[in-house]
Order: sequence, then C-alpha cells, then structure tokens
Amino acid sequence: MPPIIAEVDLIRFFGRMHFLFVHLPIGLISAWFLIEVFGRHKDHTDSKVLPIIVWGAAFAALLSVSAGFVLSTREPGYLPEMVSRHRSMALTLTGICLAGAFSVSFKYKRAKAVRRTALAAAMVAMFITGHLGGTITHGQSALSEFAPDVLKPILGGATVVAAPEGSDFAEKVYPILERYCAECHGQGERSGGFNMDTLEAVQLRVQPGDPYRSEIIRMLELPLESDHHMPPDGFDQPSAEEILEIKAWIAGGAD
Repeated sequence: MPPIIAEVDLIRFFGRMHFLFVHLPIGLISAWFLIEVFGRHKDHTDSKVLPIIVWGAAFAALLSVSAGFVLSTREPGYLPEMVSRHRSMALTLTGICLAGAFSVSFKYKRAKAVRRTALAAAMVAMFITGHLGGTITHGQSALSEFAPDVLKPILGGATVVAAPEGSDFAEKVYPILERYCAECHGQGERSGGFNMDTLEAVQLRVQPGDPYRSEIIRMLELPLESDHHMPPDGFDQPSAEEILEIKAWIAGGAD
C-alpha cells in the first residue's frame, strides 16, 4: 500500500512555522537586553547594531503573531479563550518592540528612557506570552505539576476538587474529569464559562437522575466535528465506558 502523502497547503504550512518563528523574538530581545546591560555606560546614539536587533525583534514578533493567527484558525484543538489571551499578550509584546525600535531610530529628548522602559516591558511581556503559549501546547499544569508545593498556587495548574473520599464522584467520576476536562475547566479556569473546581460547580451542569438532560452528557455525545463537542476535536476523548460511568453517577443522583 503506497504511503499517504498530504496535499500541499502553503497557508497551513505558514501557520505551523509559528513553532519556529516564536523563538526569533526571544533571541533578539535577549540580545537587546545583553547590549543594554553590558553597554550601560554607552548611550548607543550612533550604534548600528542596536537598531537592527530591536527592529528585528519587532518584525520577528509580528511574523510570529501572524503565523500563530493562521495556526489557530486553520488547526483544530486550540481553545479560543486560551488562544485569545496568548494572542493579546503577543500583540502587546509586538507593540512594545515597535516602541523600542522607534526610540533607537529617531533621536528625541526621552529616547533613551523610552528604549529602556520598552526593554523592561518587553522582557516581562515575553515571559508572560511564552507561558501562555506553553499552557496551550502542554497544559496549564505543565509548570506546576512537579513544582514545590509553595510554588503551585503561583504557577497554577488544572485540578478538580473532589468530593469526600469513598463517594462515587471521588472514585469514579473525578479521575475522568481530571483527565479530560480539568486542563481548561479547573483551577479557576472558566473556558466557555464552565468551571469545575468543585463538586458543586459540576452539579450545576447536570440534571440529577437524568443524564440525558445533563449538559455534560450532551456535550460529550455531540458529533466530534461540532463546535460544542467537548473535549474539542484534537484532544483526547473519553471512552464509551467512561461516559457510562458519568451517566451512572448522574442517574444515581449526582452527589
């Protein structure tokens, strides 16, 4: 049987270049930082290297944002709320880099102060943007999973607060929700307005005694291609047996 070869799609190819482009502004902003730190006794007024680096960072950030936009609109499996936060921060970073680029290219009274303020803001925005991007690809508990307990509340992470030990929710339903749902609907996350931090929060989305009138079951059993199917296409899906466990819990009173 001959191998299956995907059709050429230059737009999707450009979108996936986001995984490469995203590293360019990181490197250039880091170079900008090193120049400022190790050349702090210079005013860089006549520097030919600094404008290239800062303008390069701004262009690279814009290129990365453009590819990321295409990626998020052409590829399934990215949650809109998470993508929106990441994109907004990336656009902010791009604007900061542009402000810094203008400050090194045009001589005016406060250019030096603007440049250094832009650098400080760009460093902060770069870390936040990178973290938000990481949560999209690796999950919100990627940093917190193995972190010391004292850092976990700061770093965040997905978790569902279980019912008392021994309950059907804690022993049968909780592991399913934790595996398939908590990344986007736990630890304060309200993707789609749906939060699952507590048993009480989950109970708001079910009809005790009637699984087929429960929103959770309805979303789980929608066609995979539906925009309202959960988890979204591209994410791991619960098995029929796992859905039956949730139905049994709801039919038994959802407590």
